[in-house]
Amino acid sequence: MIKKLLTLLLLSAAVILINVSALADNVYYQNISSETLSKNLTYEKQQLVTDAGFLDVYVLRVPLADANITVSPVNSVQEFGLKQPTADLLSEAGAVAGINGDFFGMSGRYSIPLGFEAANGQITSAGSAQNVQKEENATFLIDNAGNPFIEYLKTSVAFLYNGIENMLVGNFNKTADAVYPTIITADAVKKVNENGEKTTAEIDARIPNTFKIKVSQGKITYISEKGQTVAIPQDGYVVLMNEQTAKDYLSKFAVGQTAEIKIQTSVDYSKINSAITGAGKLLSGGVIANDTGFISAGRAPRTALGYNKEKDTLILMVVDGRGHSIGASHQNMADLMLKAGAYDAMHLDGGGSSTIVTNGNVMNAPSDGAARSVINALGVFVNAQAGQVSSLKVETDAASVIHGTPVNVYVTGFDEYMNKVPLDFTKISLFAESNAGIFDGEKFFPNIVGEITLYASYAAESGTISGQTTIVSERLAVMTASKSKIQTEIAVPVTISYKGTGGEGYSVAIDASSLSYEVFPTELGFVENGVFTAQTLGQGYIKATHNDAGNITECITTVYVNLVEKPLDGLTGYYKARFMSYPETVKGHASYDGGISGATLSYSFEKSASTQATYFVFDDGIVIPEKTQMLRLGIYGDNSQNWLRGRVTDSAGTEYAIDFVRNINFDGLKYADAKISLPATAVYPVKLTRIYVTSISQDAPITSELTFTDLKAIVETDLGLPAVQTPPPVQNIDLMNVEFYYGELPADAKDFTFSGSKGTIIYGEYIANYGQNNKIPTISSNELFIVQPNTVAGGLFSGGAWQWGQIEQLVSSGVPESAAAVVIQTETSPLHFADKQEGEMLHKIFANIVKSGKKIFVISNEAAGTAIVLKDGVRYINLQKFDDPLINPTVMIRIQNGTIKYQVKTD
Repeated sequence: MIKKLLTLLLLSAAVILINVSALADNVYYQNISSETLSKNLTYEKQQLVTDAGFLDVYVLRVPLADANITVSPVNSVQEFGLKQPTADLLSEAGAVAGINGDFFGMSGRYSIPLGFEAANGQITSAGSAQNVQKEENATFLIDNAGNPFIEYLKTSVAFLYNGIENMLVGNFNKTADAVYPTIITADAVKKVNENGEKTTAEIDARIPNTFKIKVSQGKITYISEKGQTVAIPQDGYVVLMNEQTAKDYLSKFAVGQTAEIKIQTSVDYSKINSAITGAGKLLSGGVIANDTGFISAGRAPRTALGYNKEKDTLILMVVDGRGHSIGASHQNMADLMLKAGAYDAMHLDGGGSSTIVTNGNVMNAPSDGAARSVINALGVFVNAQAGQVSSLKVETDAASVIHGTPVNVYVTGFDEYMNKVPLDFTKISLFAESNAGIFDGEKFFPNIVGEITLYASYAAESGTISGQTTIVSERLAVMTASKSKIQTEIAVPVTISYKGTGGEGYSVAIDASSLSYEVFPTELGFVENGVFTAQTLGQGYIKATHNDAGNITECITTVYVNLVEKPLDGLTGYYKARFMSYPETVKGHASYDGGISGATLSYSFEKSASTQATYFVFDDGIVIPEKTQMLRLGIYGDNSQNWLRGRVTDSAGTEYAIDFVRNINFDGLKYADAKISLPATAVYPVKLTRIYVTSISQDAPITSELTFTDLKAIVETDLGLPAVQTPPPVQNIDLMNVEFYYGELPADAKDFTFSGSKGTIIYGEYIANYGQNNKIPTISSNELFIVQPNTVAGGLFSGGAWQWGQIEQLVSSGVPESAAAVVIQTETSPLHFADKQEGEMLHKIFANIVKSGKKIFVISNEAAGTAIVLKDGVRYINLQKFDDPLINPTVMIRIQNGTIKYQVKTD
């Protein structure tokens, strides 16, 4: 309908071009991982180390020539003008992937896209203020033939009655404050009333007291009273104006007059399929565009889009900033887009809005710390129907497993567009490399230690289709419990989960049912599948044991069964109580139910994006006994999804919040425990002074009530017993000493000794110098290769960014073939880098090299105690730094015919 109402005005724009090559960051290192989301639709993460800092870059490449893959802006499907996180907008619209879109007003739950927007050949949003004074905000458009282009659009919206253009309209299908008249079509509104009609109710709730002109089939059919909600005709629209604007214009209109929307824009809209607006241009014709477009200065999180010279690939990019990743300037972003293959490109909204999403998941790290709610997004849609199986995805429920413990294997079929295709499981064959283990149905039991490749094949109509994955099988070395100490009550089940570390440092999951348990003393209680239930007051410990063909690993958890329930008065009507609310406009009532059975809190919350709360206030307070660990409260829930809290006040007047239920998602009676964890400075006696309901954001009005009953204190009682003494648990590996022995050195063995002292690590007569002349020093022998990067300042980058350009090559291809091990000799361990993400990046390099067969030791010299951490096959050994240079903890590495043993000594 709207196409027929358009009058088109063609305009033009110009840009100034400069060369970007001299402005680019120098990249020392890059780690790129990619994933195929659909046919020729790919997602890529780039971790870059540049001379300016770290850059995390995320890229979507979208095939524009494929009719089954489309690109379109998306808005909230819940409510007109509602801001939502990018991932929610895309998921609710059914998009496979996408990025955030246009600029918008930051305040409030609702806003408008500031620029032009179109989807599926229709204008979805337009205004009269874009690019009026100068060309500031570029628009990305795709024509009906699938060709992309970028223009600085100038648009205007006017309302004509009886053929006379007499009222400039501020916005089409977007509402701000209706200072200028606004046109709204039924397509823009999401909700319907009880009659199935789209109305202005959503808008009236935000902008009260507006007048409406209803237009249907090209004629004015109704003029409303002030503030009246009206239905929006499917074959027309309504024009909104505030009271002041209505005084200027409303008297000119009458029912029966002809009416028309006149939208002027700088492109032939009849040829446009979709469009979204952003900021200034980045690239034009393969060169950076330095034009009048709006571009924020400096480095920041950025979002951009562009397309290649052939115009068959759309490139969507997000760069993180204001954290580990330093962000990109205009010039940096242009260079990144050029390297990604873009020929023409433009900025979208950036900063805290910058978000990239695949399959409903946010892939980057938004700079606000959480995904910001935005007004629209650019979505990528896959519209292909499911076809024949063309690939298999093989997955396991754990990447690392304990030797002899089963792992479940899952096989999923996909067509060429990555649509899931149901499989006939009788046609699936699962197998592993020779002698690696056996399959029992979909369970695989490894019988070797090391990396194992698992294969799947499927007998499809088109032929055999294969897939594979890898797992690491390890002998359990160390086992830890989720709870090293339990403090509990009689007959209250406590779940303990277990995880382990294998002999090469890979984390392994442990099925609690595969362990055996002993409780000491036995009368204390029992354990079934990791769930401990106490039977009597007392104390002791639980020993969990894993037995792998005689290889024993144990874990100890201390147990104190010393909590008892103590009923508290206070909900029976004997205490003074009153109702209170925040804000004061929130209505409700606090009362006792019959004086004996409980307390009731009735309340009404309005629809609001702000916090609301209602309080049951105990004026005199309910005294809580000392050594109370928890308050237990019976709650008759209302399924409101709200938050139930309490407030505790000590005798000095200091208040502490406690939590009963974070989400009241139940009806009927449920008991909830609120932990009481007060600082040592709390002054007793302590009292419960409030129980209250909090709504952080209320999407719809609610009137409800909660009843509370059976308030109890869970109090620690003194058992009069000495502290629990536990035996040392059996472990499968002594990380400090790996099968090392002293005595006469075998003729075919060689020892290498490293000692730590104040501020350095000494290997033989060599003292680590950590690099000079922009070159990482190395020491090489037939058996051992030593690399000495500089991390004295707390990281590899801070010791010299250029080191990132050398470290991977040195530790991989730079190692002599005869060397059995590599020692990274440095000051600060990557496990303790000031930038944790930098440390993890370096660890991944080492871990990948370990998988290729090399042994890597990282020997550091920090103030923390002498210790060794085994992680993903990499041995991190810290030789404690002492002020006394004569105190030198050491590590000795012995290599004999390629076999490596070591020992760490602290004296």
